[in-house]
Amino acid sequence: MTALKGARVRPFVGYNFFNPKALNNLMSTTAQALNINTKYRIGGGPSFGLSAEYPLNFVSKYIHAGLRLDYFTSSSSAVTVGEGTKSATLESSLSGVPVMATLGVVYPVLKQVQVGGVLAAGVPVFYRFTTEVSGSGVPQQMPNGTITYEANPFTALVSGFGEYLFTDHIGLRLEAGYRFISSDQMKASESYGTIKEGTLLRDQNNANVKVDASSFNSAVSLVVTI
Repeated sequence: MTALKGARVRPFVGYNFFNPKALNNLMSTTAQALNINTKYRIGGGPSFGLSAEYPLNFVSKYIHAGLRLDYFTSSSSAVTVGEGTKSATLESSLSGVPVMATLGVVYPVLKQVQVGGVLAAGVPVFYRFTTEVSGSGVPQQMPNGTITYEANPFTALVSGFGEYLFTDHIGLRLEAGYRFISSDQMKASESYGTIKEGTLLRDQNNANVKVDASSFNSAVSLVVTI
């Protein structure tokens, strides 16, 4: 345990505030073409994850390096296309699991209060836009199943935080920051209907759709120090 002294583990939950404009424009155009009268869009959603940090004492006891894994998701409302036996239900979501290396600074300002900041960068385990089709009465045109587009773009995070230490080993952190994650190279992960595996997500003008979930985010985490 001596080798791990000062290491910190932080499970966290939070919320991401984002609006993937180009993706929502595509969804809105699709909704109009399918005569969907309700809003069909994605934006904002919860996140949760885990971060592990270790003090770089050979540089400074205030500097930590580590890894951060978090999951975020946002879903549209379920909408119905068609009527009666010739209808289908659509529901879309945008989600990702970024894995990032982190470098942070933690500085005590009072006996039980610390402030600091974090820079992080990495790639996601997955970054995907999905549309689930269910209850389809028109299986030839719209078979039941899931249409999935994926990419693995670069992602980065910058955040600031404040911590309150209840004991030497347990604390609470409030964090706010901005994460960048975006891709215009979203490809179908498998075939669906006339969409072939590897097909790029494109709009009605045959232009690649930029799926941008870059977001302002906030989180609360439990800080466990070894």
